[in-house]
Amino acid sequence: MLMYFWMCTLWKWFLLASLLQRVVHANITAIFSEAREFGKQQLKEQIQTRLDRADDDKDETEGSCRQAVYAMKPQTPSGQEDEYDAVEQLETLRYLLERSEKSLSAIRADSEINSLWSQAFPSCLCSVTCPSSETQYRTADGTCNNLANPCWGKSSSPQARLLPSKYGDDLGLGSAPRNATSGQTPVELPSARRISSALFRDFSKKDEDTKLSFEVMSWGQFIDHDMVFTPVSKGAGGNSIACCVAPVNSTIRAAVTDRVECAAIAVDFTTDPHFNNTECLDFVRSAPTTSTDSSCIPLGREQMNLATSFIDGSMVYGATAARQLSLRDTEKNKGLMLVSPGNLPPPLETPVSCRLTSEEGNFCLKTGDGRTQVVPNLANDHVLILRLHNLFANQLAQRTSWTDEKLFQEARKMTIAVLQQITYAEYLPLILGPNLMNEYKLKVWESSHNIYNSAINPTVFNNFAVAAFRFGHSQITDFQNNLNNYYNHTTVNKIEDTFLRPIFTVRNKGEDLDKHARWKVTSHSGEAGRLFPKGVLDLLFLDSLGHSLDLPAINIQRGRDHGIPPYVEFRGVCGLNVPASFSDLTNHASANRALLASIYGDVADIDLFAGAMTEEYVPGGKVGPTFGCLLGIQFQALKHGDRFWFESSNVFNTDQIIELKKMTLSKVMCLNYNMCNLQLRAFEIPNFINNRPTACSNMPDMNYDVFK
Repeated sequence: MLMYFWMCTLWKWFLLASLLQRVVHANITAIFSEAREFGKQQLKEQIQTRLDRADDDKDETEGSCRQAVYAMKPQTPSGQEDEYDAVEQLETLRYLLERSEKSLSAIRADSEINSLWSQAFPSCLCSVTCPSSETQYRTADGTCNNLANPCWGKSSSPQARLLPSKYGDDLGLGSAPRNATSGQTPVELPSARRISSALFRDFSKKDEDTKLSFEVMSWGQFIDHDMVFTPVSKGAGGNSIACCVAPVNSTIRAAVTDRVECAAIAVDFTTDPHFNNTECLDFVRSAPTTSTDSSCIPLGREQMNLATSFIDGSMVYGATAARQLSLRDTEKNKGLMLVSPGNLPPPLETPVSCRLTSEEGNFCLKTGDGRTQVVPNLANDHVLILRLHNLFANQLAQRTSWTDEKLFQEARKMTIAVLQQITYAEYLPLILGPNLMNEYKLKVWESSHNIYNSAINPTVFNNFAVAAFRFGHSQITDFQNNLNNYYNHTTVNKIEDTFLRPIFTVRNKGEDLDKHARWKVTSHSGEAGRLFPKGVLDLLFLDSLGHSLDLPAINIQRGRDHGIPPYVEFRGVCGLNVPASFSDLTNHASANRALLASIYGDVADIDLFAGAMTEEYVPGGKVGPTFGCLLGIQFQALKHGDRFWFESSNVFNTDQIIELKKMTLSKVMCLNYNMCNLQLRAFEIPNFINNRPTACSNMPDMNYDVFK
């Protein structure tokens, strides 16, 4: 009888549990359905807002500072679709958090919600299918580099996270960044402009680097654009969004606070050392995206990378198959890239927003990346590598009967190898120093070997994109000059007069390219570190209306926009001491500790860019320990997580690698620019002790026969 009683009791509990489970399931399903409708409605409202504000966004046309910034970070049609999808997902998740009374971590751990999520948003999964057999060449968009994880490192995919994001509202929906550590609401972090002015300004003490040439800054910028291209949100009709405008009957510009795409940088014009007629600097948030990993769980705001993560020349060749094909000259059947008169890239079909001025002959260049004309030194490197590809293609065409496709792919493979070899053998050792080069296994080997590790994800980290690799901005100088064959100045140009003016590159069929290259390799770069030149601290993208921006302030604000955790948290990831007070900043000089303490209320508030840029150098390098670690982690992943890395035995054999290593940056410049003499190490200032100017004819030539 007792057994019967317990069996009946258990059965009742089972029925009750089943009923409750069905009720919970019904509730979750109903709440999720409501959340989906809420997300769709919020997206419609945001789209309508952009349409309603179209006239505001059209106020400034070609030649405005705002358009200049947008020209560097445009959104693509497919990226726009992804952005809208992300907005819908984020708003759906916001509703779920409020209605379900669950925490974000609890929602992510709920298998039922995850199942509903993946059904509602299938775009969160990587849908790429790779060929059944290994291909010989890279895809244009980086897919299928890793055969087991074909979306790792591909273009138009989310940037990776070394640490979880840290937004003011968890999801990154609002325009406010993370709050200050005191935790009282609202407690805002100091304005990015205030930090920039207090921390990075002292023009009288801004020094040149005694060893490095300006080309070291230029190459860093060029390679950065190979790995990172983060689009910003755009207005209706593709217009840039106005986030800082003057109200009616006022000449003082004020921040637009009712647009979710805006996070204008606050300026106190009564005390600011330069901006005296504005309360803000324009700042449009990076377009949101969401995860495409295999877990497909609800995530907060992420940021898109339109470039491939790999060092694969995507800034030259394009990061999509369509873009790559549009840049090729398939008529000559020699595997060539298209060129215009002067052996320049072809003109861009729609040049309106890519230039600040429209003087005659000031046409924009069409390359694999939309930022080519930002500054003359960058366009100079673009032309250099375009010419290198065509040189390789012509040499191979003379020695083989290959098809246009094979010639193109082989020349592209060789060009990418040169980009990788210059970056890892010449550039990185000067930045990281010998200890970090060894620690992260970044040295270039003497022969081919197997280094690929399919377990390593090469996707660019968000902290690398918006902070660590932006250290090179401090190496910018206030000028962009030209030198003739006798190393005399032919032109002296203030950098603010050259922003987005491709005329400096294309004038008279590129006659100044050689002169500018000569200036880059014989002039000093700025000293990397805390101080920035006026040309980018106050006068970035100066337009005819007198509007301009602040580059280090943008870097800080972009980090907050992306939910980058504070400086101290990255110290922990890198195995460095985590400071609990300003006196614990052991990698900072006392003066820099004092500056940081005068700006931030708590050491835990310090932005990653501000904290790492003010550290003392690692031995033999040009960055501090924190950025040294973050750069080391990223460049290690880019090398060891790349199936097509040039040192791999399945890509080039030892004889071919020996020949490719002859293509130093100096040799590449000798071959593609009109130079007679050049120092052997182009990233270092020439001297008569250990980096003497050398006749180009005395530099070793490649034996192209080994590539047949």
